[in-house]
Amino acid sequence: MSDRTFDATPDAAHPADSTIPIWPRVIPPVLASSIVLIRAFEGPIVDVVTVFLIFPIYLVSVLLVAISFVWSFVLWRRSDWSLAGGLPMLGVMACVVVAWTVPFTNLWLDVDFRLHRNAREQIVRSVAEGALRPDPRGVIQLPKSSPRVSKNGNMILAEEHDGKM
Repeated sequence: MSDRTFDATPDAAHPADSTIPIWPRVIPPVLASSIVLIRAFEGPIVDVVTVFLIFPIYLVSVLLVAISFVWSFVLWRRSDWSLAGGLPMLGVMACVVVAWTVPFTNLWLDVDFRLHRNAREQIVRSVAEGALRPDPRGVIQLPKSSPRVSKNGNMILAEEHDGKM
């Protein structure tokens, strides 16, 4: 039987988790959450900046995720692979999994559908009753007083099927 006891004090060769301040552990998941935010708000971002600028935005976001992944790996290594040292890596991986698996576009479309359903149904009734008439191209410019239900300047396309608008 040995008289050796466990020494929990950190030494220079193996720094304990407590020697690493909290802010370096928080930054990697915060940086990695940029990809989740970009994916979650992709629709409104595209409406503002254009679809062609979303690629550079994604590129910056992926770069931030890569930096946070390396940063959290270094922190984990500095903590001698301890569980607490690996939590930032777990946060980064969770952000990547959420960004890849959650169907944000479908969620936005569902919310948009539910928010504007009544107004859109009223516009359809107005078109069916003849209160709103399309131009020769089949485009109906909604009046300024109507609610915004369209992303393209509040214009709708009307088609005729079996004599009905």
